[in-house]
Amino acid sequence: MGSYDEEVQFCYLRRNEMVTLNALEEGDWAPPTPTQAQRLETLEQENSLLRAQIEAQSGQLDFYEDCIAEMAAVVYA
Repeated sequence: MGSYDEEVQFCYLRRNEMVTLNALEEGDWAPPTPTQAQRLETLEQENSLLRAQIEAQSGQLDFYEDCIAEMAAVVYA
């Protein structure tokens, strides 16, 4: 049995004929290059998501700090 790399293949339509390519060995297929506007939009979306994740983690950290402070108050009371 061949390696995983040898078994990964794509099928796509090129000039009305079906062509099978080994995805990792053939270099004539590549995804379209995004325009600068598309890249900017993608990065802005990722930035918004990352900011929201940081804010959520900050809130969770504050919650954990409060829990630890309450447990310490009970233990050392």
